[in-house]
Amino acid sequence: MIPPVCHFALLVAALSGEQRATDSAKAMPQDVALSIAPCVSADEIWVSQLVKMELSNGSSTEDLSDLHAVVTCQGDSAEIRLLTHSDDLLALRTIALKPLQDTAPDVRAHELALGIAELIRRREVAIVERPPAVAAPPAKPESVLPTPQARIEARLGAVVAMERSSGGQGQAGPDIAAQIRLGEYVSLLARLGGRRSQTLTVTDGILSGRALSGNVGIGARMTPRTFPVECLVFGRMVGQGFRYAATSDGGATTRTGDAVAWLADAGLMGTIDVSPHLGVVFEFAGSGAIHSVSIRDQGNSVSGIRGFGISAAFGVMGQL
Repeated sequence: MIPPVCHFALLVAALSGEQRATDSAKAMPQDVALSIAPCVSADEIWVSQLVKMELSNGSSTEDLSDLHAVVTCQGDSAEIRLLTHSDDLLALRTIALKPLQDTAPDVRAHELALGIAELIRRREVAIVERPPAVAAPPAKPESVLPTPQARIEARLGAVVAMERSSGGQGQAGPDIAAQIRLGEYVSLLARLGGRRSQTLTVTDGILSGRALSGNVGIGARMTPRTFPVECLVFGRMVGQGFRYAATSDGGATTRTGDAVAWLADAGLMGTIDVSPHLGVVFEFAGSGAIHSVSIRDQGNSVSGIRGFGISAAFGVMGQL
């Protein structure tokens, strides 16, 4: 018969053993998922148990259930990759394997277990830094040329015109000039101003003339829009209405007369932009009389607007 004291000692011993078993179970790490390629010739279950024992010997209580060890063949070596379950690479190691004929299966399993356990312990320093993924360059959108839209721009300015006809009359005066750009290449042109003709000596005094001159036309741009100088080739219809008067030496008006001339001219007009809204304008043109004016004294022609003529103008124009 066992004395009561012994019963108490046995009970304490039993409780202590149970507590140690419980603590040991708590200290055992979670299993690491393991995949071993057939070419490695090692038992997955046995290697897994050995890995668990190796990690428990290091008193590791870390939860390793999110780790996955993959063992594959690399020639005469085994490559061990430590991955997360989302296949992110944590660490990589290669160990040499002895030929199967020179080693027992349990020895190879032990070598693999040691290598896996060591890789898990040292993964903090053996993490493989994968280069950041290089984002593919964004696809270039198909270049679609914008449909050119007609832009209407208006310019207004002032010029001084000088004209000379083969009939003998020369005249000059200021004009108000306008230009309407219709798109990239076409422009409408217009001018309106006064003229004062050169004086002539006639039998009854000095003959002078004044006129109202106007023209309208169309021009075609010859230079690109981005070029700083705009060059137009143009054609115009010109109308001029004159009032002539002869004055004596004493200043008395001895005679007057009115006349109208029609001409067609063509030429070149250039505009040099000196600012985004202001340009210097110059033009040269040749003309032909459609309806002539002849100035006569005592039946003889002394001047007039007939045949061919030339003209020039210069001034400034600003964009409205």
